[in-house]
Amino acid sequence: MKNNLISIIIALIHFIITFFTDKLIINFDKFNIINYIGCKILLLIILFFTYRFLIKIFIEKDTESKKYFKHFLICFIPLFIIFLFVYPGIWFGSDVFNFFSFTTGVDFLYYLHYLSSVFYSIGLMIFPVPSGAILLQVIMFCIVISYITKNTFELFNNKKICYLIYLPLFLMHTLFYVYFANRPIMFGIAYLFLISILVFDYLFKNKLTTKKLIILIVLNGVVANWRSESIYLVLALPLLVFIVYKESINLKNILKIGLSFLSVFILVSIPQRLDGKSLSRNLPMVVNPLSYMLTQDLKGENLEENLAKINKVLDIEIMKKNASYIETYAIWKDGGCIKKFTEEEYKEFLNAYIDIVKNNFPIFIKTKLLTFANASGIYIDNFTSKNLYSNENDRVLDRKDTKTIFGYKTRKFVVSILEGKAYNSDIPCRPYCLTNNFLIPIIIIGLLFVTSIFKKDLFLFLICGMLLGHTFILFITAPASYFMYYFNVFLTGWFIGMIYLIKMIVEFKNKKPKLS
Repeated sequence: MKNNLISIIIALIHFIITFFTDKLIINFDKFNIINYIGCKILLLIILFFTYRFLIKIFIEKDTESKKYFKHFLICFIPLFIIFLFVYPGIWFGSDVFNFFSFTTGVDFLYYLHYLSSVFYSIGLMIFPVPSGAILLQVIMFCIVISYITKNTFELFNNKKICYLIYLPLFLMHTLFYVYFANRPIMFGIAYLFLISILVFDYLFKNKLTTKKLIILIVLNGVVANWRSESIYLVLALPLLVFIVYKESINLKNILKIGLSFLSVFILVSIPQRLDGKSLSRNLPMVVNPLSYMLTQDLKGENLEENLAKINKVLDIEIMKKNASYIETYAIWKDGGCIKKFTEEEYKEFLNAYIDIVKNNFPIFIKTKLLTFANASGIYIDNFTSKNLYSNENDRVLDRKDTKTIFGYKTRKFVVSILEGKAYNSDIPCRPYCLTNNFLIPIIIIGLLFVTSIFKKDLFLFLICGMLLGHTFILFITAPASYFMYYFNVFLTGWFIGMIYLIKMIVEFKNKKPKLS
């Protein structure tokens, strides 16, 4: 009780200080007071649990907390050193600049989900510099990694083989994206945490406690909302809870667990729904394949009629001119292809698009394969440091607090290493592509999925099935060739693969007869 009070007092002091440091980063002449209050409440909760954890380590000398902290430092120290070299982090594309611009007014970027803006806002409140959200993301990643590594070593009795778990966590591709604060990365780290809790509790045969159930319900509410393709978690997680914790399947438990997950999911979704949903938000996933398909020999009885309906929503000539299966250039070049349209025109457009895809399905699949191939990391990568910080004065929004610490040349060189690219080159080197790609984890997941069928392992079947299903949804809907869309499956696939590889090696060694 005394230490809880101390935690509250320290958290309150820090909380009050943030109102003064906020002035360094937030524009109070024009900001959203409601969003600000909401983020401040979340900040206070985070500060309380942070200081409560630190008190457990340094005052109470709690053994479990000290173990987590040790594993946290093993990850955080090297990542923080790299962060200093690449400061202020990876700033690529309009999204991260928009996040920062909106967040300085504590406004939410709803088309990339309000949760992303909340994350950014809290990051800037804790660390009042433009890279505050990036540093918070690094910390968040290290917390998840500390949970994974600590439990891995305990699960397999500190075997040396457990060091394999660090391999996917320190791949260059992983490191590069950790310093790139964008929605798919934040989501990917949270997704990994959710799945890792279930995996370890299943392997440890842990019982379901009220505390654990609350953690899973809240985390699932956040993850299932953060990206629309993860909506399946609303049904999948309650089912996995019954399997992992061997809960009795009766009406009472089904209602208690199922309704709890559903209620929190709906609660977390409310702020996003209050903003309303523009019909144009879904158009990038259509522009991506359609712009390229329009350059091919399309067929269909009602082709001309369908194209006329599409042209009422998307300018066909602009799409043809800027056709690409890699990017949605047509959306922002030559005035943009998106027109003003009515709800009725949008419905007709969707039906026309579906009809064109149905009549030209081989071309559609070919287009999506090309998009996926460019996103996989095995072929090419659209991210590059070549045009980032080309001179000392090139800063984020010309802010002095974004100046590189060790000079732009050093920063550029370190980022190019993380990208696996030769200095000033756009193309990753072959060895990098062979190890830092999406195909390896998806093959691992596929093999484990097949194994789960032969071994009749329902848990592994569902986990791998979820990841394969998630990948398929992304394959169909991804609006551009960005590896980051697959980041959650990349991280989780490597994690599950390493855990089961370590498990297999340990079991083999235990069965192997010892020589006398």
